[in-house]
Amino acid sequence: MEYWRRLIEGQTHLFPGGGVDHPIRVAIVDDDEAFRQAMCGWLAWVGDILVIGEARGGQETLCWLRQVRPDVVLIDVDAASAAQVREIAADAGVIVLHREGQEMRVLEALRAGALGHLEKHSVRPPQAIAAIRAVSREEAVLSPALAGRILDEVVEKHWGDKRVVNVPQPENLAEGSR
Repeated sequence: MEYWRRLIEGQTHLFPGGGVDHPIRVAIVDDDEAFRQAMCGWLAWVGDILVIGEARGGQETLCWLRQVRPDVVLIDVDAASAAQVREIAADAGVIVLHREGQEMRVLEALRAGALGHLEKHSVRPPQAIAAIRAVSREEAVLSPALAGRILDEVVEKHWGDKRVVNVPQPENLAEGSR
């Protein structure tokens, strides 16, 4: 128990199972309590990730995030405006959580500084863990479908021609091309 108290206070030297000096500190902001609990349950078993708190959202969320100072914030796209995402992203990596059909909101959040996204109803533990690790390294996490839409926007903006980009799914790539 003493170890966990020291860990939360940032006084740890070795995180059990992770072999790292400091775990990735994660905050989860979503109004769906069942989703938050599931995500916390998944992440509790990961040696290099520590959930430092969770919140439903609302006005007090930004203040709370400033206090707990996470490395990565998982936040529902409906829980934050683009301006709030921009403010959060100044201090932490942001992964927006969304439902199918909210791609435009995700694009707004990405423009505001979010580094990645996860679809809430289809995300699996390995995807969430990989996304958190990538965003903690300041790497972008995009689904192939959303990457294609972003590429379409770039092409249209710079060349005035909208091209449909078909991005292959990772599981369809040849083993040697990864």
